[in-house]
Amino acid sequence: MSKSEKTKLKGRELGTRLIGISTPAGGISWKPPVDERGKAQRLLVYLAGQRALHYPCDREIGTFITQSILDTSERLTRDIEALSMDSLLRRILRAMQAACRGFLDENQSPIAG
Repeated sequence: MSKSEKTKLKGRELGTRLIGISTPAGGISWKPPVDERGKAQRLLVYLAGQRALHYPCDREIGTFITQSILDTSERLTRDIEALSMDSLLRRILRAMQAACRGFLDENQSPIAG
């Protein structure tokens, strides 16, 4: 791909993100794309610290597992809200959220507190 073709592609991409132009002082408003790769990396780091995903259930205290799943579900909700409706990452996170709900539905142990 030539340099001019790459420039045209970047120009088209910018054009799809342009959301306003103001005058007479000038200015352009645009909406940058959500950095899904960065979001996914941050989520993976978070998930690496969740005990419910790493310790055998028979070696972990039930209320801690349940709380870990609840915390994970809340984190997924926040991340989902920040993604566009047509995002592939959003669909993946919604599936993970459904798995959290499924676990909680199967293991109805109320958390004291």
